[in-house]
Amino acid sequence: MLQSPHDARWYWYGESAKSAQAADGRLNEERLWSQGVNCYSAAQLSGPWRSEGQVLRQSDVRVRGLSGPFVIERPKVLYNALTGKFVMWLHLDRNLDGGNCSQLCSSADERLRCERQRWYQLHRVGVATAAAAAGPFTWSHSFQPDGLPSMDMSLFLDPLDGQAYLIRSVANRYNAISRLSADFLGSQGVISTHRPVFEGMALFRLANGTYYCITSHLTGFRPNALMLLRAEGTSLDHPKWTDLGNPTGDPTSFNSQPAFVVSVARAGGDPYFVYMGDNWLHGGEAGLPDAAYVWLPLRFSRHGGMTLSRQVAWSVHDPFRGKVLTQKGRSRLYSQPKRILVTSKRHKSSWVVRDEPKPLETVFWIRNASDTRRCWRRLGKSQVLPPPRKATPPHSSARKANPRLSTIYNQY
Repeated sequence: MLQSPHDARWYWYGESAKSAQAADGRLNEERLWSQGVNCYSAAQLSGPWRSEGQVLRQSDVRVRGLSGPFVIERPKVLYNALTGKFVMWLHLDRNLDGGNCSQLCSSADERLRCERQRWYQLHRVGVATAAAAAGPFTWSHSFQPDGLPSMDMSLFLDPLDGQAYLIRSVANRYNAISRLSADFLGSQGVISTHRPVFEGMALFRLANGTYYCITSHLTGFRPNALMLLRAEGTSLDHPKWTDLGNPTGDPTSFNSQPAFVVSVARAGGDPYFVYMGDNWLHGGEAGLPDAAYVWLPLRFSRHGGMTLSRQVAWSVHDPFRGKVLTQKGRSRLYSQPKRILVTSKRHKSSWVVRDEPKPLETVFWIRNASDTRRCWRRLGKSQVLPPPRKATPPHSSARKANPRLSTIYNQY
């Protein structure tokens, strides 16, 4: 998730994993060929979100001595003010020995885990660049940062000094943090490590200089109790992390795993932070093609602690009011449906939008060359509404005045 300095729009990047995953979570080469990185953009976090298409394709990836397809995960994008480029890093992996499980597995679940693990043998990061946040991104290179095998990873741009960092799991043995080079295309050596290992890491820093990291344990796609780490040190060279426990108080952290933490500015108030988590189990334990999202504002205490409260809906303009902005007796709107059915006015056929990440369903638009439709989900079903008489631009006062269009809806 990135707010572009060019147009102040939010750009949301995610792997198009829907096309790469079978209903049981199985990976195969035929499905992976359609995997890449998708992008959506919006004037505010609550949407409406506009699809910018697939900004990095499987066919763009080039690795010397290896052919595709590759596993593409965890895309993160930073803007480099020095070069004027948007730089994407992602976890890049590949099956190096055929991909079929040859072990004697006692169950179908064990065999599935075995086959998935065999697709994670390359342990690299991939780097791509673009002149605009909406892409397209041009492939640059892949490598193992600092010569170490890299698995789950994230980027962090320090808002106070502009330094960029890579944090990743080193072969699921420990975590390492490295500074990025001035052009954000490489790493400059490990500056700190952490054990026990964690994944799904999201670093952020308060205006007072304190570093935090929200992260999770290694339990695959099954959710677990989050960890909130606070640095007692003044730099990431020697952070001296203190584990403050699970900020959600829920053993599965509302069925979520960290993806981002972003700072959001609001008119007439202090900026605040938003936790953005993946809900891998929204479609069931084998339902990765129907994964969803959980976005919640972070509430800090006077003593430096932080909590995440379960909220079905909250306003981006007043995140701590705690009031759900839906009328009594009316169906709630939720973010991230299992599928969105869109019917063309010109053609009788229908199609299903299955891109990843899905846009927030506050009210969003699906556009193509022949038609435009406004969609949302209600009572677990997809619904198509006709376009309004006159489209309202995202910056207009009429849109800001509508509380529904400034509300984020979660689906647990």
